[in-house]
Amino acid sequence: STVWNYINQLLNRITVDKKRTGSLEFTTTHRPHHVRHSPNYSLSKISLDDRDLPRKMHDGNRVKAYYAYDVTSGCIIGKAHSRDKDRSLFIDCIRDMFRLIENNGFGLPLEVEVEHHLVSNFADGLMKAGQVFPFVRWCNPGNSQEKRAEHFNRAKKYGVEKDTQNGIGRFYAKLEANRPKVEKVDNQFTDKRYTYDQLIADDIESIKAYNNELHPKQKKYPGLTRWQVLCQNLNPNLGGMDKALLYKYIGEKTLTSIRRSQYCTVQNEKYQIEKPEILSRLSSGNYEVEAYWLADSEGVIDHVYLFQHDEYICTATKIVAYNEATCEQSDEDREEYTKQAKYVSHFDKTIKDRKNKLNKIAIMPAETIDEIESIQVETVEHKSISNQEDDIEKLIEEYDPREYQDKAHYDF
Repeated sequence: STVWNYINQLLNRITVDKKRTGSLEFTTTHRPHHVRHSPNYSLSKISLDDRDLPRKMHDGNRVKAYYAYDVTSGCIIGKAHSRDKDRSLFIDCIRDMFRLIENNGFGLPLEVEVEHHLVSNFADGLMKAGQVFPFVRWCNPGNSQEKRAEHFNRAKKYGVEKDTQNGIGRFYAKLEANRPKVEKVDNQFTDKRYTYDQLIADDIESIKAYNNELHPKQKKYPGLTRWQVLCQNLNPNLGGMDKALLYKYIGEKTLTSIRRSQYCTVQNEKYQIEKPEILSRLSSGNYEVEAYWLADSEGVIDHVYLFQHDEYICTATKIVAYNEATCEQSDEDREEYTKQAKYVSHFDKTIKDRKNKLNKIAIMPAETIDEIESIQVETVEHKSISNQEDDIEKLIEEYDPREYQDKAHYDF
């Protein structure tokens, strides 16, 4: 009893548990934690995390999911699903998030919270603070309570998922209500299996239901859903997105070339550069460029961003073919014809002006050459400052700013 009394003294008990228990159990039981509250504005901070969907596929594996949450509203603003948990899963989630942001006219999130798993490869690029996002927070490994996305995952799982899907829960959960219903066949517990597409479809529906649920803080946001809180409380300091830089990190990449001084081809479509003068930005004799692009939710690519040797060149917009038969032309056809005609006219004028500026080759008289060579160049003596303190102090005493002001006036 004496030994147990010593062991059960508070600090001794904590020390023994540190040695005996796992890090997660010790952290949630004994380790102090920070007290914090959510931001007041949406998109001030977003939190990203991966999870395995709880129900299994027919092969016994689980679908991998990645979510991006807005911390203020709790909304899921980005999602991705895959059979494998790899870097593509993370990038697909970021792409989906920026599609939603662009479609709704939101600004760039000011801070992103991520973990090292899957994201460490982007630490020097996309996830470098100040590169795309102004602030980036890397969560400590093994401390799941730190990341806001972990709490939202739990709320989603034991909320809309548990209410709308069968087999959601943990058989070892302390709370009886969170244990799934299972059937026992031939003395073995069985669970229902699903197809990959069915699990993704169910999860997408659960995301819609989750976003449109009432916000849990009804005293602060009475009668508002998570989505309404997101839309009505946007941070006023949200900035615009540098899409060229962003797409370089998250966009698809196609190696292509500028053709006919006008366009490049991406995904079998033609994209026109902004103006002919853009050609001067390319390396000498090199028409090859890297096109970064991202299709919208309907698979349409309106524009691509062109780079050469990691230097931004310009934005190229999609060329829409017009009906050449005048009697069949619509207003859109005539508008597209005008756009293309303007570009060709601009090209012709640019080349004509540059041609007119070319000087003809002339023979310089020998007398002119002799005159140039006879010009005497005036040399100006320059006092070098030595490292001796006495010399420096002497120069400071002799320094007259008006003298240098007079020397700075030139007649051009």
